[in-house]
Amino acid sequence: MEFDRDYQQHLVARLFRRKFLADVAEKIESELFDTDLAEVVETVLDFWTRYKKPPSRAQVQRHIGHELPHLPQGGGPSEFDLDEIGRFIQYRGWREALITCHELLQIEDYDSITTTLDKAKRLGVDHKRIIDVESLIQESLLTRTGGARFGLESFDEATSGVCAGEVALVMAPTGSGKSTWCVWVGSLALNDGMSVLHISTELPKPAMMQKYEPRIGKWLKRKKKRGNLHLMCVSPYSISPQGIRADILRMTKTPDLIILDSLDQIKSDRRFNSRWEEDEQMAVDMAAIAKDFGCRMWQSCQFNRPGYGQAARLDKIKGSLARVQLPNHVIAITQEEGTIEDPETSISIIRLVLLKNTFGPHGLEMPVEVDWKKNSFKEIEFV
Repeated sequence: MEFDRDYQQHLVARLFRRKFLADVAEKIESELFDTDLAEVVETVLDFWTRYKKPPSRAQVQRHIGHELPHLPQGGGPSEFDLDEIGRFIQYRGWREALITCHELLQIEDYDSITTTLDKAKRLGVDHKRIIDVESLIQESLLTRTGGARFGLESFDEATSGVCAGEVALVMAPTGSGKSTWCVWVGSLALNDGMSVLHISTELPKPAMMQKYEPRIGKWLKRKKKRGNLHLMCVSPYSISPQGIRADILRMTKTPDLIILDSLDQIKSDRRFNSRWEEDEQMAVDMAAIAKDFGCRMWQSCQFNRPGYGQAARLDKIKGSLARVQLPNHVIAITQEEGTIEDPETSISIIRLVLLKNTFGPHGLEMPVEVDWKKNSFKEIEFV
């Protein structure tokens, strides 16, 4: 969408009228016009900025130092012209937004893409063009490789796993399976040949080995290609992001996956006025570790227990909202009313919700069967 020469001349002529110039001075830009007319527009706008009135044609001609391009009288109602300028600026705004989306797609900055697309939608972007960009995002999703698996087909299809430099967060009320989930994704990564650093502030090392044993004792040892497991069991609030960074540097090989269980029980490297500020800085520092070392990261943290039947929400997080804003993926574990539990087999039904993935808010939700003895998760039909 571009103005033709005759209409450009008409608009420039109208700029010499005070009311019209007052209406468009904050909107119109010289880049909308051909070079010779743009020179006139710049002069008129500069004069308006200084004196809050339009210059005469003679004043503009003296300023630019040569004869003005041909300009009509510029009379008539202004409503049509104001609408045309508004539509043109709107068009240019969403065109720039879509170009930005394509550029962000190259560096896989999906959070910024989501924000830019939302802005484009507010500007009234053609729906087909939005679909085109979103289809490119889906193509990019299909080409993402090397992700640490969720181990649940629907979630892996939606996310392609946790890729290098990304952070995933599992949030759940106390005793709902955060640590079991961390062991689950850790064992999957080991089976895929990744090295895993599992940091636990929840359980001592013997208990952690007992959790991993059903997953790696028989099943993983039969695999020819398997990763190395490094367990670091520490007391609550005895380790900080800087300490974790130092421990990684001392390792002979950077781990492919870092698991931190739990984000609630590490300490800040410096003091803040409130716990929420400390939480925010720790979330930033942990995300920086994943990015700097090019490794994948799973974190766990607590969220306020919802009532039965209530949906898990990102704003129910315990502590700073930065904990859910910074990770690329966020899942929640909830237990619904009527949860099925078999005390003989230690099998129960929970509900997993994918609240967010790399491409923005998601909402995928499914019931999952958990075997607490084997520390395994399995998709089931909706109950």
